[in-house]
Amino acid sequence: MKTAKIKNRQKRSMLGVTVILLLLVTLTAGIFTGCGKNTGGGTDGTESSGANADGSAGGKGRFIESKVALPEEINSILRFKALSDGTLEIVGQDADYSIYVVKSSDGGGKWETTPLEDISYSNVAVAEDGTVAFLDYTENGLCPVTIVDADGSTHTFSIEMPAEDAFVSVAAFDSNKQLIVRDTEGGLYGIDCTDGSKTVTFEIDEDTYIPYFDVVGTNCYIVTSDKVLCYDTTTGKETDELTALTEQICSDDNLVYRNTDTGLPVTFAKAENDNSIIFADYKGIFHYTTGGAVVEELVQGEQTALSNSGAIFYGVYMQDETHLFVAGNNGMEGALYSYTYDADASANLNQELNIYALQDSDTLRQAVNIFRQEYADIYVNLEIGMTDDNGVTLEDALKTLSTDILAGNGPDVLILDGMPVDSYVEKGILTDISDVVDEVKASDGLVDSIVKDSTKDGKIYAIPTRFLVSFITSDQQTVDAGKSTQALADRIETLAKDKSTTYVVQQKIAEELLLDFYNVDSKNWVKEDGSLDETKVSDYLTQVKRIYDVDDHSDIESYGNFFESGMCDGYRYGTLDSMDLFTETCKVEFGTIADVEDFQLMLSAGSTDGAVYGALSNGGISTYVPFLQAGVVSGGNEDAGKAFVKTLLGKEAGASSNGIPVNEAALKNQINALMGRTETSMAFNRDGSDKIYTIEYRSMTQEEADAILAQLEAVEQSALTDRTIQNLVIEQGTSYVKGEQNLEETVNEITKKVNLYLAEQQ
Repeated sequence: MKTAKIKNRQKRSMLGVTVILLLLVTLTAGIFTGCGKNTGGGTDGTESSGANADGSAGGKGRFIESKVALPEEINSILRFKALSDGTLEIVGQDADYSIYVVKSSDGGGKWETTPLEDISYSNVAVAEDGTVAFLDYTENGLCPVTIVDADGSTHTFSIEMPAEDAFVSVAAFDSNKQLIVRDTEGGLYGIDCTDGSKTVTFEIDEDTYIPYFDVVGTNCYIVTSDKVLCYDTTTGKETDELTALTEQICSDDNLVYRNTDTGLPVTFAKAENDNSIIFADYKGIFHYTTGGAVVEELVQGEQTALSNSGAIFYGVYMQDETHLFVAGNNGMEGALYSYTYDADASANLNQELNIYALQDSDTLRQAVNIFRQEYADIYVNLEIGMTDDNGVTLEDALKTLSTDILAGNGPDVLILDGMPVDSYVEKGILTDISDVVDEVKASDGLVDSIVKDSTKDGKIYAIPTRFLVSFITSDQQTVDAGKSTQALADRIETLAKDKSTTYVVQQKIAEELLLDFYNVDSKNWVKEDGSLDETKVSDYLTQVKRIYDVDDHSDIESYGNFFESGMCDGYRYGTLDSMDLFTETCKVEFGTIADVEDFQLMLSAGSTDGAVYGALSNGGISTYVPFLQAGVVSGGNEDAGKAFVKTLLGKEAGASSNGIPVNEAALKNQINALMGRTETSMAFNRDGSDKIYTIEYRSMTQEEADAILAQLEAVEQSALTDRTIQNLVIEQGTSYVKGEQNLEETVNEITKKVNLYLAEQQ
């Protein structure tokens, strides 16, 4: 039985990268400029050897990105290393967390796969001869280490930690096969891999904050909160303070703070000689000569698969001056990418495609990466309207977008989540994309009911490419009541008489509870003239308050967070949590399911607690929540825009795990994958208690898979997706549910403000 580990998702945001135009040096003169002053006037000591940030650089020659095919066993990468003889080595794991070492001596064309048995780890390091060190979690003050030598032989030892609860946070080999480790008490030292003895202690203040480091040869590149330092791993002494790297890395919090248990925000490797290095991060791939004042950009990050600020990196390698490799994870998948310099490729890309979304999404970025691979001559610019850094409100973002569109400076593709889609259609902003939908439907199939719901007068102006669904899980009688909000409120009040659980309903703050029923009911409120039906809004609020009043929410209201978009750190989350029912904390759980894999969790938990599930609705009409709803702007680059929508709607992009794909082939593949999965388990606790619960994941049966597919294909209508309306309803509804405002006043405020907003959209 393997135990799955739940990892914290990294913080993601958009940060612009400004690159000053420089004349591209010819390949015969050498790609790398080496040390010296930045005579080209590069910003922050960074020179560019490629296209401008808008793709407008003249001349020819640039690196072309391609994804390297990995063995099917490698579902995720733990570490990538180029060995001393040029062999590529990856340590990775499959979907069931079994570990493999794969090697390629021909640059990723063919791979040799070696499975490793009974390996437990928290950190992984790879030496230049292919030796792998697996460092496990500390037990009784000792960190167990398993060494797998290049010939396959193994031995173990333990590293003595400075405190019983200390553990190794970062580890890497130097070229002398010395293991360099950093522990959580601040120690940085070398370890002899024959017996675990300490070989050298770095002369660095233990109070110095070191989020991570990487080792190249016998140079240890240490990233602190305000500096990048270089230490000699043989002496433990500092050799250089790298000012140019400090300016490049430490000015960006995304590159300083490591919020993941595998990979690094920046990874380093040897370049063309012992005095130069290359390094990769989300901003691109860079070259640096020791002692130099200039960091040279080789590959522009904005046009790579690893361009989001939360990307993590497992290794980088320069095969020669025209061929680079980078392994990383962009938030959706870990992959190995090859960058080959093409002297004949135009540095000035032929077309530009501008995509706009209100909020960042890993799934969207994955589709952008797929599109870039297929259309290498198109410069793709993804603009995010609202980020953690810019502080732009929804109202301001939509106003700016409308102004740009009216001025003819708008994007070519709109990701319409949260936008007034109907208004855009009525104003002629969006063009018909039914030809794209028909093409994908003919090749892969699409969820027919969603296509039908998206069709207006025979045309399609916007199509969800992913969706969420609302489900309820409990006993059969309660699930049956979930077809009506009033019937469910009646049933929950009855269940409240039984005090056997801490809560009746899965704990939710008022905003989240209101959103759950907004998703299943809001479309029913809209009258023929587009205004809201006050009676139906009143009934919605009444039933939600009845459900809210059953439980004590003082605890969760004190710390709960509400994300109005459902997005957090680039990931779209659902609101149904199968774990409270599993732990017998509550009797009923409901909310949205955002991923096909969530069904496996719900079914696995139900195997123990005996719960059943069904669609949550009001009036028996099954609703869905559109996600990554795409439209093409009229008068822009419509051909490229339609090509991107085809990619986003396609089978390959639909394979990503976030959001239920509208692409039927991708949807069936995801469901079928859950039927063949080896058993795993997930351990977790609740409310900060020490009690550990374990859910044993199990494979779906064919009958379960068929039932889930049928329910997903049975959705009939979307929730109201205009986030301005949603926010007005949730804001006023929260005041009522919490007893701060009466029902009549709340309904009047909602209908008045929403109807005024709708009038302004005309």
